[in-house]
Amino acid sequence: VAKILALAGLSPCLSALAISATTMSGKTRPDTGVVLVAEPAQAARGKALGTRADLVSADGILATVEFESPWPLQQGTYYDVEVKSKEGGDGAFLVSKTPKSGSPASLPATWFRDAIFSIDGRYGAYGAPADVKLLRDEVIENDRLLEYSFTALSPSRAEVLRRCYVRATSAPGSKDVFAIVAGTTAARWRKEKGDETSRRVADSLRVTATKKTALKKDESSDYRTYKSKMPDLSRQKEGGNAKYGGDL
Repeated sequence: VAKILALAGLSPCLSALAISATTMSGKTRPDTGVVLVAEPAQAARGKALGTRADLVSADGILATVEFESPWPLQQGTYYDVEVKSKEGGDGAFLVSKTPKSGSPASLPATWFRDAIFSIDGRYGAYGAPADVKLLRDEVIENDRLLEYSFTALSPSRAEVLRRCYVRATSAPGSKDVFAIVAGTTAARWRKEKGDETSRRVADSLRVTATKKTALKKDESSDYRTYKSKMPDLSRQKEGGNAKYGGDL
């Protein structure tokens, strides 16, 4: 553990080892491409909650990615970096993918669709998303902003119409794309101002710090891998939010 944290330039801390090791029963963790060197953190920033995570890129960069939302951070090994409301299906999560070439501003829209809406992704927990439609696609400085509508399956296999914003950025010296997906149900998109909230969350995405690292972007570098080899401290801090499960 100490060796991995030293490579990342971090110090060991109890909080990174205190998460429940229980995963969602019968479900595989979604493939968001996120490799975490430590437990994500969240703290109040005025009326919002600021979320911060240190992600490993495929080209030896450790990037600190931050965003703000009104929703609490989800805990447990099923989640990578995800925030979600207790009711209503509002939420956001991070995606970290490595394109063969290109930047967020130049990648084809199909690349983002494949990276976010595959059956292995966050929205594919109960089946591949259907009727995925790109409603907006624009470049903002060097970032990319996309808006989608799609149909996802609930745990009961009911079809749920959803909308989301995707904001994608990159870190200096890295070709990895870091994206936030923020959305809610189609019913709440306009009526409950879900579109405004999701847009604010998406626009808050920032890479606030970078450093070189010897860690590889694979499972062996993720803190949850070596945490699973440590004593079970789950009784000290319950996690996983099984109440909400993998609901969208």
